[in-house]
Amino acid sequence: MAYTDYNPAVNGYAGSPGMVKYYPTSNLTTATILSVESYSTMDYMAVKGQYDDYNSQASTYNTSKDSYNTLKDAYNKQVKAEKERLADFFKAIFEPVTVIPERPCQPTRLAAIYAVDMDYTSTAAISLDSKKANKAVFTFDSVG
Repeated sequence: MAYTDYNPAVNGYAGSPGMVKYYPTSNLTTATILSVESYSTMDYMAVKGQYDDYNSQASTYNTSKDSYNTLKDAYNKQVKAEKERLADFFKAIFEPVTVIPERPCQPTRLAAIYAVDMDYTSTAAISLDSKKANKAVFTFDSVG
């Protein structure tokens, strides 16, 4: 059996539609972006993998956030009921203490994603606005 040295970062992934070209200069000024001719390439499947991973994390976070909001609302309702009970002299004396559930902890927010965004419509040279927006295009021939 022959040994092959296959590197997805260079050769792309099997079944991928191809490499994408992007300009990782979104935080630079317009003049700097215009002067920058260097670009980076990445296989489309790597770009898709970044988004799939982030979307999975975002789904988990949203589920945790919804659970937190339900628990938070129940907690705030009970705290308010106890404050109202203590505010009334007779209720404070004769009614039992309101049971307040444990205060819920807010889930950790996701970090901002830093990834390229595909521009599927462009087959011509990438525009300045697309460079600023960190857009990526497929690298057909030497279009860029």
